[in-house]
Amino acid sequence: MQNFISKTRYLLAMAMMTVTCSTFAHEGKIPQKLLDNPPTEHSGLSVTGKNALKLGKQIPELNGYQVRVRTVTMEPGAIVKNHGHKSRPGAFYVIKGEVAEIRGDKYEDIEEGQTIIEDYNTEHWVINNNKKEAVLFVFDIVPVE
Repeated sequence: MQNFISKTRYLLAMAMMTVTCSTFAHEGKIPQKLLDNPPTEHSGLSVTGKNALKLGKQIPELNGYQVRVRTVTMEPGAIVKNHGHKSRPGAFYVIKGEVAEIRGDKYEDIEEGQTIIEDYNTEHWVINNNKKEAVLFVFDIVPVE
């Protein structure tokens, strides 16, 4: 398992090597009701370009896992439900617009051109609390479906 985690970290680093990772404090307001009760359902999302690559032939230790990539469009007010990444490391890159990522009681604005890495300890949800649509490129490693 340790070898899997090391290989996974390596894959994430390689996939995101050309992307600058940074975040800034959120200036808007997230409704207190959502902060107190993180959402359990997605809303206002569309997913396109869903594609996957099985990793077993490239990295035998990762047999049974795949790299999954997709584009997620978030309409104003859209929500990616609260979820964890203990068994599926990943990252998302904001192609267009801006979203807020919430981890517990902390939140950050993620602006166009920024990336968030989702590791073993990540539990979060995302909201587009702006008046314009946001588009994310999402990358993760998951069991083969």
